[in-house]
Amino acid sequence: MEKDTYIYGAGHYGVLTALDLEQKGIQIKGFIDKNAGKIKTRLGLPVFELNEVISDNNNLNIIIAVQNRNAIRDVVENLQLAGLKSGSDFNFSSIMPIKPKRNMLRFEVHLCDHCNLNCKSCGHFSPIAEKKFVDLDILERDFKRISELSGKKCENIKLMGGEPLLHPNVIEIFNITRKYFDTTIQLATNGILLANQPNEFWESCRINNINIFVSAYPIKINAMKIKAQASKFGVTVELMDIEPEKKKWFKTSPDFTGCSNIEVAYSNCAYGGSCMFLEDGKLAQCGLPFLTKHFNKYFNDSKYKYEEPTEDDFVDIFKINSLDEILEKFTRAIPYCRYCTDIKEVQWGNSKREIKEWT
Repeated sequence: MEKDTYIYGAGHYGVLTALDLEQKGIQIKGFIDKNAGKIKTRLGLPVFELNEVISDNNNLNIIIAVQNRNAIRDVVENLQLAGLKSGSDFNFSSIMPIKPKRNMLRFEVHLCDHCNLNCKSCGHFSPIAEKKFVDLDILERDFKRISELSGKKCENIKLMGGEPLLHPNVIEIFNITRKYFDTTIQLATNGILLANQPNEFWESCRINNINIFVSAYPIKINAMKIKAQASKFGVTVELMDIEPEKKKWFKTSPDFTGCSNIEVAYSNCAYGGSCMFLEDGKLAQCGLPFLTKHFNKYFNDSKYKYEEPTEDDFVDIFKINSLDEILEKFTRAIPYCRYCTDIKEVQWGNSKREIKEWT
């Protein structure tokens, strides 16, 4: 039996979705909108309140076409309370961007995945990552390609990890990055190794205009010496202060069934699309598709597993023709969003490399 199709949202994207469905030969019964009493009709079709539709019909195909993420959350919650199921009774419009398209590219790249801090529940899996450094030839190849696509202009490039100062050739990486980009370049570090960096490091930061961002961890670092060196060499350093006794941290508890609604997950995500992640010629919404390999390898005998990312989870920078293709891709969710749930606040501590830290 063919389902009755309604579009949830009688605004701009609702209209665009209706026109798209019409071109595909799909007939819609009408729109659903909380302001149905005021709107009445759209494109000559009636606009209903949700309860008007579900009270008379259990054979529904509702296409959500609203953009505000708070509104999306409310819509999904109302549909679920009505007994409707994501994927079978309701879905999201295929033409609707979940995140606004950025004007410029911003991305981050790991200089290494491992770290010297060993944080419990690290979102980048650094405590269980093998010791491996980014290959400078691959990094330069990728930077050259992105530079060609972007005209050397990006909003921000973040060199990070892991702990990037573990890389033995970090000064050469500064030179390579500045060679290809006229943009803000930021080194994100935990600060443990920063105070004792040689003068050549600080001089390279000055010459290449590298900004240094020291992340907030409840650890003691030599902030006074760091500030003195930065001042001496004219380098911008931002230290995120946190009192050692305030050990607030966070962790994610993935949905290993892969059943999370990807559009809702992406809409609620504070990271996805705001800063892409680069690895070996590929850009993704975030680092998760590239970093879960560490979890799978370290806990290889566990019942919990992430699937390998597919081509739908990233952009191959050597297979696209324009920067706009990248920016357009990241307005929408990727299949890997199916693992994502809410971020929970926990106490910071040292990792024991136990699977419960990441489940």
